[in-house]
Formats: sequence, C-alpha cells, structure tokens
Amino acid sequence: MDHGPRRRIVQRAMAECLSRIRQHGESTEEEFERATADLPQVLRDCADLLEHPPADVGTRHEAPALESYSLWALSYDAEMDNPVVLGEEEVIREAIGKAEGLKVLDVGCGTGRHAVPLAAAGARVVGLDPAPEMLNRARAKAEAAGVELDLRGGGIDSLDDRLGQFDLVLCCLVLSHVEALHDAAARLASRVAAGGRLIVTDFHPTNLLLGFRTAFSHEGQRYIVPNFLHPISEYFDAMRKTGLVVTRIEELGGWEKLPGVPTTLLMEASRTL
Repeated sequence: MDHGPRRRIVQRAMAECLSRIRQHGESTEEEFERATADLPQVLRDCADLLEHPPADVGTRHEAPALESYSLWALSYDAEMDNPVVLGEEEVIREAIGKAEGLKVLDVGCGTGRHAVPLAAAGARVVGLDPAPEMLNRARAKAEAAGVELDLRGGGIDSLDDRLGQFDLVLCCLVLSHVEALHDAAARLASRVAAGGRLIVTDFHPTNLLLGFRTAFSHEGQRYIVPNFLHPISEYFDAMRKTGLVVTRIEELGGWEKLPGVPTTLLMEASRTL
C-alpha cells in the first residue's frame, strides 16, 4: 500500500500545530500569538497541497511485516541517531545490569545491537531474528569483536521449550510490530527462568497516536513497517497475565519539536523464585 502524499501532508499539518502547543503552551497569550503567527499560512499551504498534492511528497510503501527488516539490514546500524533508539539507550545498560555469567535470549536481535556487547561482557547469548540479512550483520560484528553468539533464524513464534529458559529475555523495539500482544508476551515470559527477568522496549504508543510510523530507506525508496497501537495499559496487562511481576515502567527520550512527548517505552518484569 502506498502512504502519501496526502497522508504526509495531513501529518505535517498536525505536527506543526502540536509542536506549537508543546513548545509554547505555557507561554503568555502574547508570546503564544507571536509563536503561531505563521501558522495560518502554514495550514493554508497544507490545504493547497491537499487539493493538488505534488508527486514528490514522501510516498512510502508498506513493507511486508518483520521481513522488511531484511531490506533495512545494510543501513540499520547507520541510524543509531534514531530518537527511539536514543531513548532506549538512556537506561538499557543500567536496566540490564551486570551481564557476566547470565544466560540471555535476545528476541529480535537484529544486527546484534545488544547481543554483541552482552557477549563481550561475559553473557551466554542466544539471538533470534526472522531476517537472515540482520543475522549476517550480527555474525560479522561478533566475529570482529571476537565473541561467540548463538544466532538463529526465527522470532516470537519460535519461542518453544527447545530453547530452554534464560536469566534474561530481551525483546527490544519489536512488539509494536506484533498484533497479538498478549500471545507474544506469554511466549516471551515462557522463556524466563525462576528469578529471571524480561526487559521490553518499544516505540512509544503515543507516537502511533500522532501518526508516526517505523520507517526506513532502501535504494532510494522510503518504506514503513506495520505497526500496531498497544496502549501502555495493554503492555502492563499482557505482562501481568503471564505471571511475571512488573517491576519497572519508563517513558524515555523525546522529540526536539515536541517537548514532553516520549519516544520510547521500557518495561521490566520478573519471575519470582
């Protein structure tokens, strides 16, 4: 499915209005008037574009499910300035804590963004990803770092008893691509050993409410990846129903033009002994 150009124009209009509110909502009436003086013309321009959309306004093609990460593999590591990733990086190392000796399962490991440093810190890491191209990148990075990783093709649907159980299960920036959140949480929790932990990070659901989508470029074409809106309450309920105890919820990161709007959600849950 093509997404644009009208979708992009509507999103631009909404983002312009929301940006002024977030940046100047606490300003005096006079200051707010100055900050929004150009907004009528911006919205008139958007209305003109909606009536006569140009062909070059950001058409994006919907890529097929998580397999689209195969297209993203070559450029993925070059996009670590992504605000969602930066939000996660604020606390993920501290949340994981000491890795030495841990048995870790990294679900949706991608290019080894977490798996390689964890292995280098002394963890025994199994990484799962449905995209062979992502796994190839992870293997190359592990070899370059001189660490061993057990990398396997598969995703959340592959989480069965044959994998065993783990001290730490990671699932980072994956679940917003999964429609059946409760089923996914149950599968992830099933791999958490007694006394173990599950850490999930994700594209904050507020971003989806605002019309943002996971997006990337490949060979000059813009793509978006399927996203499903799960409110934070649904994440909490899904984890709670697995029998794990939710111990941490954090809303992280931020957008330059949208103060106070987080980019990233982090949740941690534990299985009691």
